[in-house]
Amino acid sequence: MADVRLDFIPPDIPDLTKLHIYEAPAADGTFNPIEEVTAIGEYPNYISYYTTELAIDDEDWFAIEWEDSKGALFGISQPVQGNTQTAVGRIVQYALLRDSSINEIIAAQEAEAVVELVMGTSDPLSVLSTSVTANQLSGMTLLTMARVYMMSVISSGSSESFTAGLVSMKSGNQRDLRGIEDIIKAANLLLNRNYSVVAVMESVEIPGLGSIVSADHSRLIVEWE
Repeated sequence: MADVRLDFIPPDIPDLTKLHIYEAPAADGTFNPIEEVTAIGEYPNYISYYTTELAIDDEDWFAIEWEDSKGALFGISQPVQGNTQTAVGRIVQYALLRDSSINEIIAAQEAEAVVELVMGTSDPLSVLSTSVTANQLSGMTLLTMARVYMMSVISSGSSESFTAGLVSMKSGNQRDLRGIEDIIKAANLLLNRNYSVVAVMESVEIPGLGSIVSADHSRLIVEWE
């Protein structure tokens, strides 16, 4: 038997009661259950990692599946090799280390979008932390934090005015607003990119700034060239 630590993002689903762990000798192999975990915490603070002591080989592939109190299963996760970590998982860890008030589930959602945007992949959970550089991890962490903060700003509903990036908006959290653009600038330096906050718009037409390279209107980040 071998010990294998598994890091994951718990789902935003109430009434979960179990975590099933599966193992296979290859990523496309047949996954067999090796452990059923009931000490998973309570919603919304479920566990985000677990070390199984029942692995056959720490170089095998592992997947997890959640179960609720009614016995409903929510599908087996994408497999990861033992003792490895996805870039998304590492980014979430880094973001929470920098600001423990960040919601882990929201950070995970934003981290997936950031990895997809920066790494140019349609499957962000397939990107391992070992396949990106330290600068990329740091830059994507900062960009993830900026997106989390910006969503908080949009949803605050305050009547105070401010200007963030290219758009005037309203919010009460001035401390975060003043830092959002600085965070994005720091991310740009690390990633060698040119992201900017523009908020949610149907179209962006700003003469003299050049063309949009990529845009994610749902999460407030565009890249200019």
